[in-house]
Amino acid sequence: MDHKTRSLLDEALSWLPGRELTRVEQWDPGWWRFWFGEGTIMTGGRWRILEVSKLLIGSDDPYLKRHLSQLVDTRDFAERTLLTKKVERYTIADGTADLSVEFDTDARLELINFSTFGESWEITGPCKEKVIAQPDGAEHLAC
Repeated sequence: MDHKTRSLLDEALSWLPGRELTRVEQWDPGWWRFWFGEGTIMTGGRWRILEVSKLLIGSDDPYLKRHLSQLVDTRDFAERTLLTKKVERYTIADGTADLSVEFDTDARLELINFSTFGESWEITGPCKEKVIAQPDGAEHLAC
């Protein structure tokens, strides 16, 4: 990832540390939005939630089997797992633009890009500024 792209993404995500997850939204097959107050991170790609390196759930799971006797909705489980958890930090992987959001509870939300074409994830900051992350760069859409 070049310096210009890294700077743009870091600036666009500067509001995230210290924020709490407030809502998880799913619409149309495969599209997800993670709300952090007024700011959001949206993806049409894959994501997963880990806790202490253990995979809890991912976007490919339509339902999560828990205790073999109960089915749990993926959106509900993701929201319940991360709701009101505070973001400690984020990292962006060079070369792939994968985003990892680490919370204060050893939980981690990872947005993983599996394509060299199209957007990986999109940031909408509290001022409604948008930045679209891609494996080979980023696009800035002003407030």
